[in-house]
Amino acid sequence: MYRILPLRNSNAPSPIGRVATLVVVVLLVAGSPGRAGSEFHNVLGHVHFALADAVRAAQDSFEGYAVDATLESEDDMYYYRVALVDPEGRTNVFVNPANGLIIGVQREEGIAVRLRSRWERELTACKSAKISLLDAVTTASEISGGHVVEADFRTYRDPPTYFIRIVTGDKEHEVSLAAENGAILEHDIDG
Repeated sequence: MYRILPLRNSNAPSPIGRVATLVVVVLLVAGSPGRAGSEFHNVLGHVHFALADAVRAAQDSFEGYAVDATLESEDDMYYYRVALVDPEGRTNVFVNPANGLIIGVQREEGIAVRLRSRWERELTACKSAKISLLDAVTTASEISGGHVVEADFRTYRDPPTYFIRIVTGDKEHEVSLAAENGAILEHDIDG
């Protein structure tokens, strides 16, 4: 079941300091969106808002913990997708990387027992984590100095870890951090 959700406070200034009333639309995405990779090297010059800003915008507007954020593409259009989890399910918030405005929301709730157990596992892990997805993104950004294109809270690992992918110049950094203390577990550089 999908439903449109209202913004937490649509009369408040937007996360980028403009007063705006946002019209939330359901963004239906067909097919598989693009993932981080060499394709993003060309688009990063047009991205004016960081993934961390998209996570902040989603968390400021909707309830829940951020568990996943990715710069995605479809039909040569780029957007951030930020997944928030709460006791009722998962909310995907879509953010325009050019201006930081929320362009769509998709709510998933109660559609399968398997998904419910995943949401509950993610929610439990978020509540016990010592650092948030946003903290992990900030730490990884400081290490590599690049543009974060993917952040994922991997709760199926023991202990739960944050996986961050960063593009800088012609290189990609993959950084894993422990959710329990923020320690860097891995830092691989490709390219």
